Amino acid sequence: MFTVAHSITLSLGAFGWVSLPPQWVEPLIALSIAYVAIENLVFNQMTRLRLPVVFAFGLLHGLGFASTLIDFGLPQGAYLWRWFGSM
Repeated sequence: MFTVAHSITLSLGAFGWVSLPPQWVEPLIALSIAYVAIENLVFNQMTRLRLPVVFAFGLLHGLGFASTLIDFGLPQGAYLWRWFGSM
């Protein structure tokens, strides 16, 4: 679920179709990691909401990587090749 969601927003963000300010995305990524860590410590089993939460966090993390990809200054025509190369 995480990888599918991550790939969706990484692609959409890299092509400029979806974006959020990095000052929002980066702290939310950190909070998502902390949330999953705390949830793993508190619960012995997966809750029924775990997959939707993991999907949502994957969307968020994909946006973070997309903004980093854009910051590298990779020409937009090279995004598709770079995306396939990371698979």
